[in-house]
Amino acid sequence: MIRRVLDRDGAVLEEWEKTTYKVVNEYVALTMVSMMRGVVEFGTATAARSLGVPLAGKTGTVNDHTTSGFSVIRQLMSPAYGWAIRAGKGPSEMK
Repeated sequence: MIRRVLDRDGAVLEEWEKTTYKVVNEYVALTMVSMMRGVVEFGTATAARSLGVPLAGKTGTVNDHTTSGFSVIRQLMSPAYGWAIRAGKGPSEMK
């Protein structure tokens, strides 16, 4: 995380303000994560269970199912987010 931007003489040009904003309430967040865990546990991303770590995600396809994607979150000390995409001809499978 960039906390401060300095000029060549060391003068502060920009500094991060330690502020946080609540963007969604806890109930909505818990519901979304629960639904996304279901995608990995029982849905279209069950192959991700083979990683052996708790994950939540969302799969998707476009272009007549020739391009597929998997968006994933994993909570460690703070949430981590990743994205995988496969593009190609013919039916796609996330493996």
